[in-house]
Amino acid sequence: MYQVEFRPRAAQEFDNLDQPTATRVLKKLRWLAENFDSVRTEPLAGPLLGLFNLRVGDYGVIYQPDCEKKVLTVRLVGHRREIYNQPA
Repeated sequence: MYQVEFRPRAAQEFDNLDQPTATRVLKKLRWLAENFDSVRTEPLAGPLLGLFNLRVGDYGVIYQPDCEKKVLTVRLVGHRREIYNQPA
């Protein structure tokens, strides 16, 4: 199982989510942490090259996996129409 860590900016963005959305995001992150080795994901391109996206309804979580340390670092959390235009 992987550990999930939030960068400070991602933690602040997460804290600004409404409670139902935050609950859904946490549930999906827990699922990803438990199943990461069996999930096939594609890296993002462009300015977010090397990072990955987890879709949670209209929201997205941009994260960076470290397979050696078994850590998923959450870098951005936000609405999908805005998240891809931000530097991570």
